[in-house]
Amino acid sequence: MIVSLVGFGLLAGSIASAIRQSAKNIKIHAISSPQNAPLAVKKGLADRSFSYDEIEQWLPISDLVLLCGPASNIVENIESIKKHVHLVQRDLVISDIGSTKLEICQLGATLPAPLLFVGGHPMAGSEKRGFEHSDPFIFENAYWILCPERNIQPEAYQKLVDVINITGAHQVTLAAQEHDRIMARLSHAPQLISTALAASIPPWIVENDYQHLAGRGFRDMTRIAASPWQMWKDIIQTNTTEITHSLNEIKTVIDDIICSMENSKLKDAKLADFFKQGSDIRASLSSTGKGFAQSLHEVMVHIPDQPGALLGVIEPLVQHGLNVLDIELAKVREGVGGTLLLGFKNLEDAHLCVKILEVKDLKAKVRI
Repeated sequence: MIVSLVGFGLLAGSIASAIRQSAKNIKIHAISSPQNAPLAVKKGLADRSFSYDEIEQWLPISDLVLLCGPASNIVENIESIKKHVHLVQRDLVISDIGSTKLEICQLGATLPAPLLFVGGHPMAGSEKRGFEHSDPFIFENAYWILCPERNIQPEAYQKLVDVINITGAHQVTLAAQEHDRIMARLSHAPQLISTALAASIPPWIVENDYQHLAGRGFRDMTRIAASPWQMWKDIIQTNTTEITHSLNEIKTVIDDIICSMENSKLKDAKLADFFKQGSDIRASLSSTGKGFAQSLHEVMVHIPDQPGALLGVIEPLVQHGLNVLDIELAKVREGVGGTLLLGFKNLEDAHLCVKILEVKDLKAKVRI
């Protein structure tokens, strides 16, 4: 099978890296700029490289095409593929990894046979950019959402499912419109709320350097405010309606909170209800289901498939007095290794765990 990754950045490189590590008989073609594409071959992440305008060469020989990058680039690539469909003489699955789906899937549905478009969105990423930061485990245990048309059977896009399974992600199927509705509330609006919170700090706070007094709450809530506009521009433009609805829903809750605070008779009871509702929903996000009173802070550790691998992780943590409250071997691939999930009571212990294991040349990161 030949997998063509169009737009060879961090996520495309991570997909390629996961395929490489699986040792499956899959050829990888990197499609990018003339400057970027050959570097993927040089780094060992691709077998061949092509520039975008060499579509006459890479499209006809592909078995699976994954369009990677911002929504605007994905749209351009779909349009380009549509113009060159006459070159394709066999069934070819086209998918993407864009963060919004409705507009992309509507355009993808116009691709004629033998092309088959299935929209996709892996729920994984990093603050880093570029395939030089590729991580074969970035999709491990993450959700990979697929948005096929209703009349399409899973067997038709089995090659896409096979690649998703190689990455260690969990496939979830949603309608494109439902995807955008959900993501507006769980990802897109929260980004704008975080940005708004950071931007709302009055100038006198910054002028006096008082922002450095911010505690963990403010820092946690504004972490994603550091996200670049260029990354979010396409997301906002292609999901404006649902994001607006979500922000209005949040605005209604904020207005209710202000109203409750101003009404002394209702204040305590009403605010208590808000806090309980928020606490219950937050707890449901990462509940372990194993009887813990609070959700745990998890560390993901890649371990090799070899005797003593588990001991190599646990022993240094014990020596440093770290209390591991939960442990789960999330996924193992024979001959490759797997991911170990370690649960800690507080975030400080989780970060300390990462530092300890990195000294032992083990790849670990706090699961967010």
